[in-house]
Amino acid sequence: RVWKYFIHPKYKNNYIVHKYIREIIQTVIETEFSETVVDTLIASRVFKDLKPKAFLSTTDPDSKILPYVDLAKNLNIKTICLQHGAFLGSDSPAMYPTSDYFISWSYYCKNYLLNLPYFNKVNILVGHSPFHQKKIFKKKKSTKTTVILFLATIEITDNNLVDYYYKKLFEQLDKHDNIFLIVRVHPGQNTANLNALLENCNFKASFQNAMPLEKLLELVDIVIFQSTTAGFDAMLCGKPTIYFNPYAQKDYFNLEKYKASVTILSLRDFSKIKMFIDDIKVRDKYSKKGQLFAQKYLGLQKNYSNNRLINIIKNITN
Repeated sequence: RVWKYFIHPKYKNNYIVHKYIREIIQTVIETEFSETVVDTLIASRVFKDLKPKAFLSTTDPDSKILPYVDLAKNLNIKTICLQHGAFLGSDSPAMYPTSDYFISWSYYCKNYLLNLPYFNKVNILVGHSPFHQKKIFKKKKSTKTTVILFLATIEITDNNLVDYYYKKLFEQLDKHDNIFLIVRVHPGQNTANLNALLENCNFKASFQNAMPLEKLLELVDIVIFQSTTAGFDAMLCGKPTIYFNPYAQKDYFNLEKYKASVTILSLRDFSKIKMFIDDIKVRDKYSKKGQLFAQKYLGLQKNYSNNRLINIIKNITN
């Protein structure tokens, strides 16, 4: 029922687009119904055999998880959802947890979520991200070649527009000598268009998803990232970053405000890229501020404790 009233903020006045999106959602729901029944039966057996005090998930209300959450509530088992990714803009019902408790990564994230009406009725606790770790790499030796890592992600809508801005980005990089671009895509992302665009560039480029992100970050000088929290891994490591989101034209993380990353939100911003690549002193400034902001966003400041999440869960279950 929720999805019948789903509204994409960008297309709120476009009936045709909304009808199309809702039909796709309906198809997905109908095709996944049998799997949901199976998950409900499995959840029943698991809770019957294990008799847990609580059920902890990271993707509530995903269709694979919701049967467990609903059944746990019916059995008076406490349900906990741990934040596993960034919230962008107003988001959608697919991101709204139904668990009894929601553990956010930081006070920064909690305050952001409280701007969304749904989260005013959610019991939000503050922990830290268990998916990120502070890493300090040795300063990379200066070479003639500037190695850039591009962290791409899947965009559900406006794919042609996204490709247009990819082309504009690569044209900017093509103006520099001795650029080597490493592209890391989101799991399951179609790389055909990216690959076609890169074939027309003069700089060297390669796709690399097999190597762990941490290893890749050791090799690069600059990281360009779309709206993915992998960008925070880069900032945590002290890498200077460029936040690339000209198609949506929004700084979802408030990076510009904190000078944590150079933000590319329109065609006017593309001139920043050359300055950033050419000026190591500027990159160093963004590197330091980016690292501090990432620690704040992920709850990994100097005073954080690895036991914080454990203590929160203990307090809930006791």
